[in-house]
Formats: sequence, C-alpha cells, structure tokens
Amino acid sequence: MYYKIKQITKIMEKLRLAVFASHEGTNLQALIDAQKEGQLLAEVVCVISNNSEAGALRRAKSANIPSYHLSDKMFENVD
Repeated sequence: MYYKIKQITKIMEKLRLAVFASHEGTNLQALIDAQKEGQLLAEVVCVISNNSEAGALRRAKSANIPSYHLSDKMFENVD
C-alpha cells in the first residue's frame, strides 16, 4: 500500500515583538543578533523600559529600534 503525502507550505508573517527591559538588555541583544543573522522569525519593533539609564535603551538606539522610557512617576498613583 502506498500513501502520497502532500506537502503543505504556509508563509508565515514575522511576529512583531515589543521588548520590556529594565537593565542591561543582554537578552534584547541576543534577539537583535538573531534577527540580523536571519535566525529569528520575528522582528523587534520597540523597546520599553522603566529605567532611563537601562542599557537596553542604548542597545535599541544602536540597532535603530524605537525605544521608550516610562517611569512610574509619570502616572498618578491610584489605590
């Protein structure tokens, strides 16, 4: 008995990632490197940090990825 297996190919769009980071951004850098090497089926589209001095913000800027600092001081404290 013979079976014919039909190959199904689906074109998948890249996942768009927002990365939240508060420190040096080493995991972000790994994503950036993998993206540049074509090993990541995703695209880092923005970086958000609660720390204005976070290395992740500098890494995002170096990679031309939009980055944003959001401090808790920017928002009203609602209990």
